[in-house]
Amino acid sequence: MRSVSTNTDHAAQCASRRGLRREATRQLVGLLSLGAGMALLGCTPNLAPESEELDDVHPQTMFDRLVKKDLVRDCGVCHAIAQGSVMPFLTMGQEYQAITAYKGGAFLTDPVIQSLLLQKGQHAGPPLAPVQADAVKAWLEAEVATRPGMNKSGLMPTVPLQDGEFNMSFETIAPVLDPLANLTFSLKEEGNRIFRVSQLKLTAGPGTGIRLKHPRFYFLSAKGTSLDPADTLVSVDLTVAAGKTATVGGGTVLLTQAPETNRARIGIAFELLERVNPMGMMELKCKAFNLFNPPVKNELQPCAQSCHAPGRNNTANGAFNMEASLSSDEKTLQQFCLNTLGRVDRAAPRNSILIKQITPAAQGGTPNHPYKQGDANALARFTNAVDAWAKGEK
Repeated sequence: MRSVSTNTDHAAQCASRRGLRREATRQLVGLLSLGAGMALLGCTPNLAPESEELDDVHPQTMFDRLVKKDLVRDCGVCHAIAQGSVMPFLTMGQEYQAITAYKGGAFLTDPVIQSLLLQKGQHAGPPLAPVQADAVKAWLEAEVATRPGMNKSGLMPTVPLQDGEFNMSFETIAPVLDPLANLTFSLKEEGNRIFRVSQLKLTAGPGTGIRLKHPRFYFLSAKGTSLDPADTLVSVDLTVAAGKTATVGGGTVLLTQAPETNRARIGIAFELLERVNPMGMMELKCKAFNLFNPPVKNELQPCAQSCHAPGRNNTANGAFNMEASLSSDEKTLQQFCLNTLGRVDRAAPRNSILIKQITPAAQGGTPNHPYKQGDANALARFTNAVDAWAKGEK
């Protein structure tokens, strides 16, 4: 964002490109129209983009809905293209990718208050208004928390801060990248801004053992991101062999000072996360693939079409990308079978999070998933398909 106020050529270039604002505004209107369309699918609530009650606190969603409009309007006129030696960071149509990758992530500092995006350095333009600065700071906090950093792994897929049962998969988090490894736990609100995590367990997949050190819980909301101040698991240093399950710490964590919003989420990062005794070139495949494809796979396709796929809902997609259910490629479907199997309790299939997420709470389902299958016949069909498949995978 650096520029020099006495640089008249730069000012002239900015003025000559004011047409970019009109085009950016047109694109933004298109984006919001798409968001309204998604609301009809039940995936994205009909909230104003500026609402602090944003439901999807994935960093890209926060950027798109809380930050992008103002930055494009106020900064895009100059920074959508290169300005001499200053490279663009609001490339039209690629704003999120450009701003996060700018100079190797130069804006993504820890602490975020030091980011040039907030400080602006030597700059001809006005500073961000307080409301704008708050939104940018909240987005940057989520961005920095999600990515690996100094003494910190990346953030596991976030889950809503509300009562329920949860499964955080390692399928996308480096360096484990194991579709059958996960953290599972239950969450219960105990009082004002206090939540109890119980039955916290780590399961390693058959391909590699896992060592984790000092798990830390993060609170995320549209107002910002913060670490749980209790930091109960500071002394944890746990190694779990491939194919085994172990309790993390004492299995119970008391989370305090949660955000005062019913749309907050929590994530977990680690001071250290690494493979232990990996099984080399071991090939993982579903044993009962014919019982997954098509019986289970077809039942998951509506989930991909509504929320769980890129471009639908970033948080839902980050938790479980189901786009592969729409594929006809067997290799792609084999990998999707493994990714899905990581959400299945093979010893008690009907107790699987895959089933309980969509089962109404009154029928024994977990209350934390926004979509419930209200058609009893459809729910029974899905449950029976998962049950048969899981038994074949034993």
